[in-house]
Amino acid sequence: MTDINFKSENPLGDCSGILFGNLGIARKGLIVLQEWWGITDEIKRQGKQFAEQGPFITLVPDLYRGKVTEDYETAGHMMNTLDWTGAVADVKGAAQYLLSIGCTKNVVIC
Repeated sequence: MTDINFKSENPLGDCSGILFGNLGIARKGLIVLQEWWGITDEIKRQGKQFAEQGPFITLVPDLYRGKVTEDYETAGHMMNTLDWTGAVADVKGAAQYLLSIGCTKNVVIC
């Protein structure tokens, strides 16, 4: 697990994320999108598991920019107020980052 920052055309600027996997083993990139809770321990576990089972290089972009919750009301508010255009820019930036580090096969979004 490696914390990273990558370029994004989101008006908020570059995006952070968590990278899993080993380029010596995997060349396929997989972007794992967080649930409405943010980047929780569960989404980190899933990112790691996908990397190991694929094998993939997985990247979990932080679409909520550090916000995490376990409360339904707060999670709903976070999702309803998400800047979707900015989030799409973050996902595009994540895909470009994976390609730039050597993921030469398809970049898949799940």
